[in-house]
Amino acid sequence: MTSISSVGSGANSIETLIQQTIASERGPITDLEDNKKTLQMRLNIFNDLKTKLKTLRNTSRDFTKIDTLNTLLSKKATSSNESFFTVSAASNASLGTHTLSINRLATSDTGLSRQLNRDGNFLENKSLGLQEFSIKVGDADAVNFSVTVEAGDTNLEVMEKVRDVINESDLDADASIIYDTNDTARLIIKSDKTGSENQLEMTELNGSNILRKLKYLTSGGARRLAEGTAGGFLIQDVNELDASFNIDGIDIIKSSNEVKDILPGVSLNLLQAQGVDDTPLTFKVEQDTDKTKEEIKSFIEDYNSVITYLNAKTSVDTTNFTRGEFAGDFVISNLKFSMRSLVTTPIAAEPDAEIQFLSQIGITFDRDGTMSISDSSKFDDQLESNIEQITDLFTSEDGIGARLEEILDKFVDSGGTVDRSRESVNRQISSIDSRIDNYEARLAVREESLRRQYTELQKTLSLLNNQQYMIQNSMATLGQYSSY
Repeated sequence: MTSISSVGSGANSIETLIQQTIASERGPITDLEDNKKTLQMRLNIFNDLKTKLKTLRNTSRDFTKIDTLNTLLSKKATSSNESFFTVSAASNASLGTHTLSINRLATSDTGLSRQLNRDGNFLENKSLGLQEFSIKVGDADAVNFSVTVEAGDTNLEVMEKVRDVINESDLDADASIIYDTNDTARLIIKSDKTGSENQLEMTELNGSNILRKLKYLTSGGARRLAEGTAGGFLIQDVNELDASFNIDGIDIIKSSNEVKDILPGVSLNLLQAQGVDDTPLTFKVEQDTDKTKEEIKSFIEDYNSVITYLNAKTSVDTTNFTRGEFAGDFVISNLKFSMRSLVTTPIAAEPDAEIQFLSQIGITFDRDGTMSISDSSKFDDQLESNIEQITDLFTSEDGIGARLEEILDKFVDSGGTVDRSRESVNRQISSIDSRIDNYEARLAVREESLRRQYTELQKTLSLLNNQQYMIQNSMATLGQYSSY
């Protein structure tokens, strides 16, 4: 008699049969997962598109900023001798050449103690006990200090105490000790900033005499001039702490060697005072055509990057039957054509301007819509002779920068066209995830149901196999008896 097959082992085991059944029923999930991958690729494309559009938008926005920040209006300034001064110019600086004479540099107010033997007892013990004093820097509030001079303190120890309390405070000044010989030292107190606006004012308090004994002050408590190893200030007249220079015949006094408020947009950094016989200094402010050229080239690269990307994503290849991800998308296709139109339309705000088109400065368009500097000689010549009209082409109210910024803002601003498209794709992905979860839940129920059914079937088959075995044994026994 033929044996009944078991589903409990081999290729026909319960788990194998269950997994084969479930796998055959996963078709809808596989389709959904494929759709999800397509949507995720589209989402990545939108992210890439926003990055490229935002880069171009930011470049265009730079063209529309106020004069001091407008990258196309860059100026440069050159110094006739950078050993004496350096100079830089912002976009709002006026063009021209200027003369400069540097009579004196601004310096920090500096007080020196008198020279003291490091190991000697402090001023022969004439300033023992609590010593109080204040230091004021410019118009800031005075800061009070106190040190205790004990019997046996050396000169160096007392100077260290004064140094430490000053450096641990919020005073805009620093203190340090200089070992001027093998045996002596001097305490230096120096303002953090230069000029008479930051002069040091020292005052003894409550009968103390430490500042007078260190020789910062006269016996009457006045500021004194340091001479030789005697204490005092390096500069007695605080007005001489200021820089003194002359620009175009005009005498100027400043508290800092960094001068930014004399000529709008021009910054000077004074480095060295001139001698009587030194060559006169000059500096020149002129248009930075190299910087302007660099910015226009950068704009072309950013523009071409967007156009090339849009071309690839909206293309339709009828030979190979392939389509770009945005093929047939009216909004994206319209963006490409609008950009081309915006950069080729003449400036309405400047109808009489000599330069109205990019082609007039040597920039032309290729068949794919990208632009390039096709005539470098014309481009360079126009930069040298017509820089203002070139900048107007990009930076005026109706210029290329403003036009592109307006249309690109609608795409890349928060909640703009790209964000809305990404939100739509994310909603579709979320919907697919929910459907996949539902299918998975249903398959889990289905799998458990199959497991119960196959288990019952296995029990039944096991019972039938046992019965088959018993019948076969009985028939064999009967066959033996019948042979007698």
